[in-house]
Amino acid sequence: MEKKHATPIFKKAVKRPMILFEIVVGLALLSMLLSLLFSFFTSSAKMQDKLKKAEAALEERQHLSSRLQTILTSVIPSSDPYLPAPLYTQQFPEEKNISLVVYFDHGIDPDPAFSGPSLARIYINPKHELCLAIWPREREKGKTSVRHEVLLRHVESFAFQFATKKADQSIGWENKRPAKAKQTIPSLVRLDIWENEQKKPSLQFAFALSSTEPSIVYSAHEGVKKKI
Repeated sequence: MEKKHATPIFKKAVKRPMILFEIVVGLALLSMLLSLLFSFFTSSAKMQDKLKKAEAALEERQHLSSRLQTILTSVIPSSDPYLPAPLYTQQFPEEKNISLVVYFDHGIDPDPAFSGPSLARIYINPKHELCLAIWPREREKGKTSVRHEVLLRHVESFAFQFATKKADQSIGWENKRPAKAKQTIPSLVRLDIWENEQKKPSLQFAFALSSTEPSIVYSAHEGVKKKI
């Protein structure tokens, strides 16, 4: 008895479900691949955004450190006993934090009025930004405007600490310096910054200054240490 061969119509009917199944499997795999690629690119974009923010924050902190280092190491000692100290703190009525005022050498500036001896004030503005304001020394004559520069954003508070020599010759820290004449320049200044209301500061910087009272210890011939 001869076997009957499948007709072409039957063959097409058998192949059609197989093709549809392959298409469904292919679409499912493609969907999984696209989902993985989308998740990867999303994570990569978020990581790049975080890296950009971290890089911007690092550059801002480096700029703050560099700017203050330039100013604090250029303090001009006062030779006039009737002028205020070249570095002192001052409390302004409308501000919560104490400002630091520095008389320093601004060097060469494109604006001749801001070249040479200048006065700087470091403070926090109402937007919680640590700012730097610079006046020419002759600011009281009103011939020039004031320069304002944002050093660091999102600052809750800050405090300067000044290394001082106590009566027993030990080194201590004080957070206020009067503007009285003949005030010495501290050898070390520390800046504490709080970016939130935590007890410990978020950032700390230290600046070494050329103190007006260097203390050098040497050994005399008699074996007794003396200071000059």
